[in-house]
This record gives sequence, structure tokens and C-alpha cells, in this order.
Amino acid sequence: MSKLIGVPEADIQDPCGTSLVERHIEAKECFLAPETSASHRERLMRQLPLNPLLDKFESLVDSFRSRIPDPIMLRAVKEAFLALVRAQYWQQLHDNSISPRN
Repeated sequence: MSKLIGVPEADIQDPCGTSLVERHIEAKECFLAPETSASHRERLMRQLPLNPLLDKFESLVDSFRSRIPDPIMLRAVKEAFLALVRAQYWQQLHDNSISPRN
């Protein structure tokens, strides 16, 4: 269990039991592999917004591996996620995609 939030360490893995950090490293290696054409890489990169955290990536991965989340950041992420869910819920109600009784 995580010391701060009570989440089992297995929750930091995908449903198949693979670590999220490991999956990221595998995807990055595949993206950078010689078999992946440069034009394909460039096309994918143009679809992504600039990442302001790119220069802090290694420290973020180290922080993630330590499995001791920053409680302030954890709350900020949780609040942002819940705000997105809440906004999507009201949008779906407005669009009649779901009924209030669902």
C-alpha cells in the first residue's frame, strides 16, 4: 500500500500487471526504433501539443517509481480529473446522450 493514499502498488500497473513506466519505455523504444519511419514519427509529433514537462521527464519518472505521491499534486490531479468528469456528465445530459435516471 502507498503510505499516503492507501492505494495498493498493483494499481500503478495496467490490468495485465505491467508497470506503467515499463510500458512507457517500451512505447518510446518502439517509436524510436529504426523500423519506424522518420516521416511517420514526424506526423505523430505534429499531432501532439508541446509538452512543458519534457525537460522534467526523468525526475517525474523517478518520482513515480518511488510510489510516494506528493499529496498536494495528488489532490490537484484528482480535482482536475473530477472537474473533467463532471463537465462531461453535464454535457452528456445537455446533449440527451444519457438520462438523469441512468
